Amino acid sequence: MAIRGKSPSLVFSLQRTPDRRFLTARHFRLEMLLRVAEKAAACTVPDIEASRTFERYLLRHPEVADTVGDLEVAKIAERFEQIYRASGGGT
Repeated sequence: MAIRGKSPSLVFSLQRTPDRRFLTARHFRLEMLLRVAEKAAACTVPDIEASRTFERYLLRHPEVADTVGDLEVAKIAERFEQIYRASGGGT
């Protein structure tokens, strides 16, 4: 995975709680995910447990995207859309 020069902003989202076995099962997976988390404009996870694991292994505090109210989900989605558009995407 090459991250060179100026690349577009991205939102890094994990859909489930990562565990140590998943992160170390493949050669360079942890290193790759660390680099993506570092370069991402924002990181999201589905719940608090995933947030703790994400912070422990990927050294970044993610936003918990799994909210109860539709309004919260809409606000989060709008913010990520703004990040995407600010990077030049979707034009």
